[in-house]
Amino acid sequence: MNYMADDIKKIIEEATEGLRKDIREVGVTVEAVQSDVKQVLEGVEVANQRLDRLEELPEKVDALRDDVEVIKVTVQTIKHGLKDKVDRDEFAAVKHRVGNLETKLHPVV
Repeated sequence: MNYMADDIKKIIEEATEGLRKDIREVGVTVEAVQSDVKQVLEGVEVANQRLDRLEELPEKVDALRDDVEVIKVTVQTIKHGLKDKVDRDEFAAVKHRVGNLETKLHPVV
Protein backbone atom coordinates (compact mmCIF):
# COMPACT_ATOMS: atom_id res chain seq x y z
CA MET A 1 0.00 0.00 0.00
CA ASN A 2 2.84 2.30 0.76
CA TYR A 3 3.99 1.98 -2.84
CA MET A 4 0.59 3.04 -4.03
CA ALA A 5 0.57 6.08 -1.80
CA ASP A 6 4.06 7.01 -3.02
CA ASP A 7 2.92 6.60 -6.62
CA ILE A 8 -0.16 8.74 -6.02
CA LYS A 9 1.97 11.33 -4.24
CA LYS A 10 4.41 11.34 -7.19
CA ILE A 11 1.56 11.70 -9.69
CA ILE A 12 0.09 14.59 -7.67
CA GLU A 13 3.48 16.31 -7.45
CA GLU A 14 4.04 15.94 -11.22
CA ALA A 15 0.54 17.20 -11.92
CA THR A 16 1.05 20.11 -9.53
CA GLU A 17 4.38 20.99 -11.16
CA GLY A 18 2.72 20.78 -14.59
CA LEU A 19 -0.07 23.08 -13.42
CA ARG A 20 2.45 25.54 -12.00
CA LYS A 21 4.31 25.54 -15.31
CA ASP A 22 1.04 26.05 -17.21
CA ILE A 23 0.07 28.89 -14.85
CA ARG A 24 3.47 30.57 -15.41
CA GLU A 25 3.03 30.24 -19.17
CA VAL A 26 -0.48 31.68 -18.95
CA GLY A 27 0.93 34.57 -16.86
CA VAL A 28 3.58 35.27 -19.49
CA THR A 29 0.93 35.15 -22.21
CA VAL A 30 -1.34 37.50 -20.25
CA GLU A 31 1.56 39.97 -19.82
CA ALA A 32 2.29 39.80 -23.55
CA VAL A 33 -1.36 40.44 -24.37
CA GLN A 34 -1.47 43.34 -21.90
CA SER A 35 1.62 44.83 -23.55
CA ASP A 36 0.03 44.45 -26.99
CA VAL A 37 -3.21 46.04 -25.79
CA LYS A 38 -1.21 48.95 -24.34
CA GLN A 39 0.53 49.46 -27.68
CA VAL A 40 -2.78 49.35 -29.53
CA LEU A 41 -4.26 51.94 -27.15
CA GLU A 42 -1.24 54.19 -27.66
CA GLY A 43 -1.66 53.81 -31.42
CA VAL A 44 -5.34 54.71 -31.16
CA GLU A 45 -4.42 57.80 -29.14
CA VAL A 46 -1.91 58.92 -31.78
CA ALA A 47 -4.48 58.28 -34.53
CA ASN A 48 -7.08 60.34 -32.65
CA GLN A 49 -4.62 63.22 -32.25
CA ARG A 50 -3.89 63.18 -35.96
CA LEU A 51 -7.59 63.01 -36.74
CA ASP A 52 -8.16 66.08 -34.56
CA ARG A 53 -5.48 67.92 -36.53
CA LEU A 54 -7.08 66.83 -39.81
CA GLU A 55 -10.46 68.09 -38.65
CA GLU A 56 -8.89 71.56 -38.21
CA LEU A 57 -7.66 71.49 -41.81
CA PRO A 58 -10.84 72.81 -43.52
CA GLU A 59 -10.80 75.90 -41.29
CA LYS A 60 -7.16 76.52 -42.13
CA VAL A 61 -7.83 76.05 -45.85
CA ASP A 62 -10.73 78.53 -45.65
CA ALA A 63 -8.47 81.06 -43.91
CA LEU A 64 -5.81 80.59 -46.59
CA ARG A 65 -8.45 80.95 -49.30
CA ASP A 66 -9.54 84.26 -47.76
CA ASP A 67 -5.92 85.44 -47.57
CA VAL A 68 -5.33 84.52 -51.21
CA GLU A 69 -8.47 86.40 -52.24
CA VAL A 70 -7.23 89.53 -50.40
CA ILE A 71 -3.84 89.20 -52.10
CA LYS A 72 -5.53 88.74 -55.48
CA VAL A 73 -7.63 91.90 -55.05
CA THR A 74 -4.58 93.84 -53.87
CA VAL A 75 -2.52 92.72 -56.87
CA GLN A 76 -5.35 93.67 -59.24
CA THR A 77 -5.58 97.11 -57.60
CA ILE A 78 -1.84 97.64 -57.95
CA LYS A 79 -1.95 96.41 -61.56
CA HIS A 80 -4.71 98.85 -62.49
CA GLY A 81 -2.90 101.64 -60.65
CA LEU A 82 0.26 100.97 -62.63
CA LYS A 83 -1.64 101.08 -65.92
CA ASP A 84 -2.61 104.67 -65.11
CA LYS A 85 1.02 105.65 -64.54
CA VAL A 86 3.58 106.38 -67.21
CA ASP A 87 6.30 103.82 -67.78
CA ARG A 88 9.99 104.85 -67.76
CA ASP A 89 10.34 105.20 -71.51
CA GLU A 90 7.24 107.36 -71.75
CA PHE A 91 8.48 109.44 -68.80
CA ALA A 92 11.86 109.98 -70.46
CA ALA A 93 10.15 111.04 -73.69
CA VAL A 94 7.83 113.47 -71.86
CA LYS A 95 10.79 114.86 -69.89
CA HIS A 96 12.68 115.43 -73.16
CA ARG A 97 9.69 117.17 -74.75
CA VAL A 98 9.18 119.37 -71.69
CA GLY A 99 12.85 120.23 -71.78
CA ASN A 100 12.55 121.18 -75.47
CA LEU A 101 9.48 123.32 -74.72
CA GLU A 102 11.25 125.05 -71.83
CA THR A 103 14.21 125.93 -74.03
CA LYS A 104 11.91 127.31 -76.75
CA LEU A 105 9.94 129.34 -74.24
CA HIS A 106 12.94 130.50 -72.26
CA PRO A 107 15.96 130.81 -74.47
CA VAL A 108 19.32 130.22 -72.83
CA VAL A 109 20.63 133.48 -71.45
